[in-house]
Formats: sequence, structure tokens, C-alpha cells
Amino acid sequence: MAQDTNKMESYSKIVDAKLRANSVFAGLFNQRHDGSAAAGAVKIPVRTEATAGAYVTATGLAISNPTTTYQAMVCDNDYAVNELIDGFMAAAVPDGMVAERLDSAGFALANVVDSTLAGALIAGGTASSDTTALTKSNVYEKIVNDIATVKKAKVDPSKIWLAVTSDTAAKLIQSPEFIAAVANLEEFGAGFIGKLAGVPVYESINLNGRTTGSGSSQKTVDYVVGNADFCHFVDAWNVPVGVYDLADGAHIGCSAVQGRKAFGYKITQQTSVVYHNA
Repeated sequence: MAQDTNKMESYSKIVDAKLRANSVFAGLFNQRHDGSAAAGAVKIPVRTEATAGAYVTATGLAISNPTTTYQAMVCDNDYAVNELIDGFMAAAVPDGMVAERLDSAGFALANVVDSTLAGALIAGGTASSDTTALTKSNVYEKIVNDIATVKKAKVDPSKIWLAVTSDTAAKLIQSPEFIAAVANLEEFGAGFIGKLAGVPVYESINLNGRTTGSGSSQKTVDYVVGNADFCHFVDAWNVPVGVYDLADGAHIGCSAVQGRKAFGYKITQQTSVVYHNA
């Protein structure tokens, strides 16, 4: 069955909206890029520090290199949605049933993206110099110290964010310095629970159970201080979402919501991401 291009675009946008509404990290990473992830690679802007020098009226000031460079980022993570609609050919599927499948597809993709990006932050970041266990009485001090470390890496303070496990979130909520979220939930996005030292805080279930090392040296990750300067994420549909009749020989009189998405990610400055493990 030929697909309605307008419907495919609309369905893809619905799945993307669900993905963004349920993914903590997709909304926190830098998504600026040149090109399309569907092509397999994009160029991402990586900020460097501008230089300043004394200006001499007679000779001016020598031109310095650009403060933004562009790096190639491979987008080789390939995932698909393939939600069965039993007993309906594509042309006869009720709108409500399609909406239900689109919702499910968006949620599933959000989980894949978030889990992948959580792992990327730890693999591409730096362990905190403080490895003592967190308690409700010391959690504030330790996080503030690690935020300071990220600032020293010359990250724009307004781009810094904190992602915590559920256990760390429980300790933070008991800390008097923590400002719990009471408004602006839509502005800050999925997982937002409040602010600490002016930095937005997000609870991520995909950080739960993350560990580093192995055997006797294995440690559990408690939180990650990241940023929207040097943490990059780009995605695009290789195959836009549509409702397709199934002709696989196994399903009779059935269709499926199908689509295929590519995405890539990169941490371009290791010292700009700090995670605490103990």
C-alpha cells in the first residue's frame, strides 16, 4: 500500500514528540549540527575559547582562529519501531489504534536513546576525585564541588545540568539546600525535579544500576554533571513512520506501524562531564 507522505510526516512528529517528552538526555544534549543523521554522519559545532589581545590603532589586531570548530560525528545507531496491528489492513486501521501504537513507539525509542546516552556520559566523562559514599548530609557539598570542576573546564554555567539516580534523588529531596520543582516542568523537560546551586536537576531511571570497573573495584554511579556545550546528540528518520500492510506470510489481514531512526552522539570534551561513583 502506498503511503501518504503527509501522514508519514505527521506520524514521525508524533513519535518524536513522545520521545522528547520521555527522554531525559535527548533534551539536555547539544543538538546543533550540519547535515542529516540519516546520511550516516553529521558535522557538529564544538566551542573553543575566544582569544583577546591588545589593540594597536596603527596596526590593529591579528585575526585569531574561529571560536567554533566542526567535527564529524558518526550516526550509526540504527533502531526501528514495528508495532503490530492485528486484524486490520492499513487502510482500515482506526485512528485511535494508530495513536496508541505511535505512543508506544515513542516511549520505546526514548528508553533506547536515554539508556545509550547515559552510558555515553560515563564512558566519555571523568570520575569525580571524591569517591566517598553519598549521604543526605554530604550530597549537596559533593555535587557543588563537582559542578565547580565542570565550570573550571570552561563550560558555560547556563548550559550545565545534573542527572541523578533515584537513590541520589531521594537523598537530595531530604537536603535543605535542594529546591524542589513546583513549576516550569514543561520548560525544563522530562525528569526535571528541581534545582541545586542554580543548576537544573533531573532524575534518570537509566542511570540506576550503572557501574564502573569490575570485581572488587566495581563502583556504583550516583550522578553525572553534564552540559549542553560538549555533549552532542543528533537523530533523524531513515524511514519515516507509516502504517504498512504485512505480507510476510505469517500475518494474515494485518498491518504494522513501522519506522526506522538513526542517531549519533559524542562527548567532545572529557573534562566537561563529571560523574560520581562510590
